[in-house]
Amino acid sequence: MLATTEHPRSAVAPAAALASPPMLTDCRSDQQLYALWIARFRSPGTIRAYMADWRTFRAFCPLPLHDLRVDHLQAYLGHLEERGLRPDSIRRRLSAVKSLISFGAKTGYLPINVGTLVKSPDRINNLRERILPAETVVRLCWADALGRSPHHRARNSLLLRVLYTCGLRLQEALRLRWRDIQPHGKDPSKGILSTIGKRSKLRHVVVKSTTFARLMAFRPADATPDDWVFPGRGGAPLSNVSGWRIIKAAMAAGGVPDGSPHWLRHSFATHALDAGADLRQVSADLGHSSLAVTGIYLHVSPDRGAGEVLAV
Repeated sequence: MLATTEHPRSAVAPAAALASPPMLTDCRSDQQLYALWIARFRSPGTIRAYMADWRTFRAFCPLPLHDLRVDHLQAYLGHLEERGLRPDSIRRRLSAVKSLISFGAKTGYLPINVGTLVKSPDRINNLRERILPAETVVRLCWADALGRSPHHRARNSLLLRVLYTCGLRLQEALRLRWRDIQPHGKDPSKGILSTIGKRSKLRHVVVKSTTFARLMAFRPADATPDDWVFPGRGGAPLSNVSGWRIIKAAMAAGGVPDGSPHWLRHSFATHALDAGADLRQVSADLGHSSLAVTGIYLHVSPDRGAGEVLAV
């Protein structure tokens, strides 16, 4: 956490004060602004990542926010590059710092947003490398590394299936309760899964019949609607760390040592579009904010070109 540093409005230089937006917050210290900023995020994963990224920056540059200059951010960018981090990792770490500075400027706590003058590294589009072949996904679901006991193997295999066939984020899958999965109104052999994703947005995803049947077979006879679908110890849901370990172990055993849970979501989107699924439906299932975000999956599978449908 940041050390409390008082910055009365009157302490700002007159020229900067004239250019500043009106004060939209009562924050009088960096600590208070930080707390207000981090409270804006709803995803536990985003909160953890941004908190860790901000702590890393503070360890490198422990200055009050009002004293930050472009030079300091440029020096931090150079520091990250010298550490040999991938461009995407650098972008994420820098985005946390720029986000807080931007928030401070928009609320009037800071006179200017110096983060806008620092360019993040260009994003590297390596999405194609993270799309698993369908046969690999099948192999993962039956990997020997899925658990020591029959119950754990069934649970872990089901977790992989839900991530892939429903396109969920790991956090979304691990927070499922049995009340979130209901039979489909028009076809009881299928299910309807309700989940809350980014920006606290509720969405409903159709669960294919084979996955829904496995879910119902896995559900304990005495399970209540409030029980977790993927339970961990002591009645708590399976933790993020445990979920990661399960997926990573299955992928390593299946020949994908560098994979992550999100690769199953990428594969869901690509395979669905390749099979002819509607772009709008895939976008809705993924919970994307726009079709443009989902459209990136249209460019990662060059097996068929648009020109192939032409008459000549």
